[in-house]
Amino acid sequence: MWPGLLLLALAAPRLPAEVPSPKVYAHYVPWHPPTHARPDRTADAAAGVPGQVRAAARAGLDGLAVDIVLSPPTRSLPGLLDMARTAAEQTPGFGIMPCLDLAAVTDRAQWEAFLRAWIEQSEGLASVARVEGRYLVFTYAAYQMPLAEWRALRESLARGGREVFLVADIYAPLLHSHATFAPQLPDYAAVFDALYCFGPVEATVAGEITAALAAERRATGRDCLYVQSVRPGYYGVNTGSFSDVYRGAGRYLETWQAARDLAPDWASVTTWNDYTENTHIEPSRMFSDVYARLTRDQAALFRGRPEGDAGAETYWLAAPSEISDGPGRGPLEADARRESRFQVLGLAAGGLSATAVLRLTRPDGTEVLTETLGLERSGNLAQGTLAWEPEEALNVRCLWAEASVFTAHGAPVTARLPVPVWPRDVAHRFYMPPRWARLSAGAPPKPEVGLRGGRLDVSPLPAQDGYRTDVLHDLYPKLDPHSNTAQVAEGLTQLPNPPLPWGFYEAAVVTPDAGVSWAAPLWVAPEGDPLMLALWRFNDALALGADDSIYARHARIVAQGDAIGRLADGGGALRAGPEAWAQPPGSFLPIAHPITVELWVRPAGPGGGMVWGDVGAALLITLNEANVPRAMRHLKEGDRWVTAKGPDPLRAGRWSHLAGVYDGDALRLFVNGLPAVMTPCAGESGSERMGIGRNPYDGSSVFSGLLDDVRVTAGALKPTQFGPVNPLTASPAEPR
Repeated sequence: MWPGLLLLALAAPRLPAEVPSPKVYAHYVPWHPPTHARPDRTADAAAGVPGQVRAAARAGLDGLAVDIVLSPPTRSLPGLLDMARTAAEQTPGFGIMPCLDLAAVTDRAQWEAFLRAWIEQSEGLASVARVEGRYLVFTYAAYQMPLAEWRALRESLARGGREVFLVADIYAPLLHSHATFAPQLPDYAAVFDALYCFGPVEATVAGEITAALAAERRATGRDCLYVQSVRPGYYGVNTGSFSDVYRGAGRYLETWQAARDLAPDWASVTTWNDYTENTHIEPSRMFSDVYARLTRDQAALFRGRPEGDAGAETYWLAAPSEISDGPGRGPLEADARRESRFQVLGLAAGGLSATAVLRLTRPDGTEVLTETLGLERSGNLAQGTLAWEPEEALNVRCLWAEASVFTAHGAPVTARLPVPVWPRDVAHRFYMPPRWARLSAGAPPKPEVGLRGGRLDVSPLPAQDGYRTDVLHDLYPKLDPHSNTAQVAEGLTQLPNPPLPWGFYEAAVVTPDAGVSWAAPLWVAPEGDPLMLALWRFNDALALGADDSIYARHARIVAQGDAIGRLADGGGALRAGPEAWAQPPGSFLPIAHPITVELWVRPAGPGGGMVWGDVGAALLITLNEANVPRAMRHLKEGDRWVTAKGPDPLRAGRWSHLAGVYDGDALRLFVNGLPAVMTPCAGESGSERMGIGRNPYDGSSVFSGLLDDVRVTAGALKPTQFGPVNPLTASPAEPR
């Protein structure tokens, strides 16, 4: 989501000042009280704000840019001030600064009130980050507010003697509208002290930015620093998108190497803690402390210390979080990409030479493979990697990965990680980030998860001696039925009641120093049709986006006001339009398997719109302005679109059933159960972000009218199989 960073001096043009020494900051979202989120959202090992600040300082960071996302922003002040006081008391020299989140608030007056209050109330705190005496302020999505408003904000603050050093995020427009936005770089440089992107940018883009700023400096005398972002990878738990492959620690080390090669002035880590996008480097349940330790070493190299800062000799094991029960992509997989690397990584001052033994075993201990990995030395690092996937069906629901290393002192250290094995006849998008565990001579107590009287039973829970036990379902920790974000069950009363949703249940004991011990996963088999990928009927006003398939892909209803249209039989439909649409979670259409997407449509009038959308375009269903329907599929090979367009428009104010069917050889459109058109079509597509009632990519192509019984099936259905209301025999009730 966010690339590199530039800094430059604003106000009146001036001679180049001394460039500040290389800094390394990281972005932080304030999950902990007293701010907006609850402690059960955290995946971190270090407890609370004090633990977070101490861990970030130990990781070699100069400070944290704290996301200010509440409205009005002044509601975030208590938490920000608490962090600043904590840093001043516990980590001298560590900086705290706000990051103004323009995705949440775009009103200049609110941001000016926040900055005035922050500067006044943080007066005297040594931990408040400053540049040449000015208060350092990051932004996210700075382009959401006009440059004139930013200029007015600065001038108003300056009149009151409040000088700020503003860092502007320019990632989205630079990425998505590069040709039109790149010429605006000098305009941004004239208003901000810095520009950055909230994620790693390619060398060509970074070079373009630095060239533009160098030219601006020569022309006007304004200074400019460039700050390059680094991150370990990207996988959006909230969207299911997978845009930055981890490859164990490979991606993180590559982005640090790119930062050193580009020779920026500062570096920005995206992110310190978990934004539900798995970009975090904090010591945590999934990643142990591997990225934090790598950060300390890589940050030292970035600052020009050729010896780095490795710390004590330590080893970690990485394993895929999940694998498929058999070779290659499963027939219902929505994305062919997944982590398949097992890695042993060592870190020690001056480097090390070691050999690791990697074993994969079945739950009963029988061996799947044993591999000796020579750890290749590079600087302070040593690493060995094995890419592996099953060559045949394993017919088990879990493997164990175990690594052993004899350290330089001759003491053996080990670690074990579970690798859940998914059956191939269910639709599942694999959780991409790898799991990490630190090798040690001992381990935290191993938890157990099982069923007792039909209820989930986990022990030890609660844990002891500052340890905690986390309980997860399919690695998406949503155990509280009233929450979309709950991660940690703290007591048996918080565990889910029977009947349990199907899938894998796991437990992990986590220590304050990021030691992790995992239970053997518990598999609960599905009951129902695994080929019906989703069914939204929109009948329940209290759960309008409920999915009646076994996958429980409950859609988010994005609406201003009531989005349910009541029908004469007591049922409901989605009242789509400019102020209402439905957003299914993740992206789950199989990219090479037959698909049927069907739904009932009742246009309010002419104007058309997208009734079913998928950014990856495995299958789209749209109406043109005259309400003529068409089904579409994008083929990866040749970057080609295939369209099956119906001959006649749908009638406004009347129910019509549409079905797009892809069978592997052709794309067909059915209208009211009758074949309308067939177009030859064969080849892989994609699936990423979906929408019901508009284009999910940019919110365009808005449909106005009623939508009902949206069903997605992994298979090429015949008209007699359409439903649950079959258009050959019935139709939905009329609206009240």
